[in-house]
Amino acid sequence: MIGDVLDGSYRIERVVGSGGTGTVYAATQLRFDRPVAVKVLRHAIDDERYQKRFLREARAAARIDHPNAVQLIDVGQCEDGTPYIVSEFLQGETVAERLHRQGALPPRHAATIAIAVLDALGAAHAHGIVHRDVKPANIFLATTHAGGPEVAKLLDFGLVKLMDGTDGLGRLTRTGMVGGTPAYTSPENALDQPIDARTDLYSLGVTMYEMLAGRPPFLRGTVLELLLAHVREPPPPLAEVAPGAAPEGLERLVSSCLAKRPEDRPADTRVVRQALNELLPTLATVVRVVRPITPVLPAATLSAEALPMAVSVPDCEPVPSSDAAPTVLLELEPRDTPRQAEVAPTEIPPTRTRIPRRWLVAALVLTAAALALSVLALTVWSASS
Repeated sequence: MIGDVLDGSYRIERVVGSGGTGTVYAATQLRFDRPVAVKVLRHAIDDERYQKRFLREARAAARIDHPNAVQLIDVGQCEDGTPYIVSEFLQGETVAERLHRQGALPPRHAATIAIAVLDALGAAHAHGIVHRDVKPANIFLATTHAGGPEVAKLLDFGLVKLMDGTDGLGRLTRTGMVGGTPAYTSPENALDQPIDARTDLYSLGVTMYEMLAGRPPFLRGTVLELLLAHVREPPPPLAEVAPGAAPEGLERLVSSCLAKRPEDRPADTRVVRQALNELLPTLATVVRVVRPITPVLPAATLSAEALPMAVSVPDCEPVPSSDAAPTVLLELEPRDTPRQAEVAPTEIPPTRTRIPRRWLVAALVLTAAALALSVLALTVWSASS
């Protein structure tokens, strides 16, 4: 597709990334001569209902006009019927890449990122949209042109809905199809039960856990074992997995988001945001070194694109859940003009990593030993002279 022009508006420049559901290209919006990102789904959708559903939900997602959510610019179809979405082009790295590169994040840094994600989710939930795939790989830490603080943006709105087979009149999900990424999915989503905004809070809880501990709460060898863990097993306490990684109040908040039953989690994003704001002044800006832990599952299983997973969860007690919040399908004509954000984005302050005390002690001991040996050598040399 390199060099192709979609709908006479977007010239494809190069491949940025590729996965199971599609390919992301860097492109140029010809009318404004500005860079954009174009995601083209890997296969054309044969079912006309799915095509209409995809287009409606993409346009609904475009209504989420928030600086901490990626801006969707346009939506359309290639000549072969394959849908594509155009969004703003971002520079920086995802939280997943940051974790892989440096390990666990300082508590205040993790909390600030979570607040930005909560703001974006709150805007989505206000439009009746459940993200369903909140995870480190879908949180982008965008750098600004002016060299200011990075801004966290939630990615991939409107794409997961296509995979669950819902047509707007009822649940048409095929038996055993699980939407979302297994390492971050909620128990009710794993069991293919009705979901609402609290599903996103569970996934955010898993993400906060990983940002603080350097690894997700559950590491299993297969997708089925991972889904069963989300449904049946309590997450290991943060204090045991990464001692000192988070104060007690923050650990309690993360645990509340990871409750198995939706009704046992915080009611909405505002509750979690308020709790984080109250904790923020007490959180450290440094973190002890926690090496990132390579997941047991293959990378493709945990990637942003490895959806959906065709698995079934046997012999599980159903998770009680309230009626899912209806998805508001808002028709929106694609806009070519940039939108002016009215809300200031949540910015991420720079952080530093503290050198462990034991390393400093070891360095001092080695230095003292070296000095002692030098003095001894000088003494022996003087005596022999």
